[in-house]
Amino acid sequence: MELRKMLSGILSLLMLMTTTVSADVSAPKITGNGVKYSYVSYGSYPQTEVVCSSDKDRIQELKNLSESYGIKYKAVSKKTWNKIKKAKYNSNGDAKVSGVKYRRICKTDATESYDAWQMYPWHDDTTYHYFRYDDIKWRVLQIKNNKALLLSEYALDDEKYNDTWSSVMWNIKWGNSTIRSFLNGYAASKNACKTDYRKNNFIDTAFTSKEQKKLVGKKIGTKVKDKVFLLSIHDVYNTEAATAMGFSSGDGYDVNRQCKCTTYAFAKGIYNTGTVWWWLQSPDYYSDTSYRVLYGGEIDRDGTNTNDDSGALRPAILISTNTLKKLK
Repeated sequence: MELRKMLSGILSLLMLMTTTVSADVSAPKITGNGVKYSYVSYGSYPQTEVVCSSDKDRIQELKNLSESYGIKYKAVSKKTWNKIKKAKYNSNGDAKVSGVKYRRICKTDATESYDAWQMYPWHDDTTYHYFRYDDIKWRVLQIKNNKALLLSEYALDDEKYNDTWSSVMWNIKWGNSTIRSFLNGYAASKNACKTDYRKNNFIDTAFTSKEQKKLVGKKIGTKVKDKVFLLSIHDVYNTEAATAMGFSSGDGYDVNRQCKCTTYAFAKGIYNTGTVWWWLQSPDYYSDTSYRVLYGGEIDRDGTNTNDDSGALRPAILISTNTLKKLK
């Protein structure tokens, strides 16, 4: 009896060690009242739109968007606004002003744009809009084997799963998709469209070289290993792992699978109803469609065309628990 109690205590301690790294950061805690998640910040990405405090019409427009979709904006002084506009921007549209990093884009930089109440209001093709880099908020989904699986709390960008309508669109899976290359900054040889993402990509935008070194590569399938990836359908639906991460076992409405987007992602072309639909990894076989999570958190197992240009990019990463302990 004493041995049984001792073994039970050791097992409980081991389970606690695999789900908790500090008093404030742990794996999802599932109770009768719902799921409690821990959050940390790591890296940064353009998110909040900035506008001149004297531009009352634009401020009102952004206020209306904020009330409808929950997007964020920041009014800055005319002096700061002029500095932001006159700054020297690099080829990716980035510049620093008084120590704060900004990205500028115009309508032609968006993945998708058209007139609809669910779309970002671009009024012409050439006027730049400016977005402040903010810390990326990550949801802790799992702590296991000294690693933590993190999911971005908000959709951060708008990307096609695969950027082509050519014949190769019928032969796409995660390994040769352009979204994988964009996330990880891969060369043209890594995707079916032969597009080079080494200069303009997610990983270099979001993380410094030092931060990138702390990302743990995740093996996906038998042939690829990536530092930035998308969750698979098995991560969010109908598995013990998905349930442990706080997701519903069914494929219907699930508030914990729902996602909102940043203002920058909205401007890039995401179709926004207050929540957005977001990409999952494609099937393991070659296809012209990919799985996704819909606006209410439903799972679309039939998928949508990989060339769909209004889908949200919601990245995931792995980091060590030692790295996780140092984050806030």
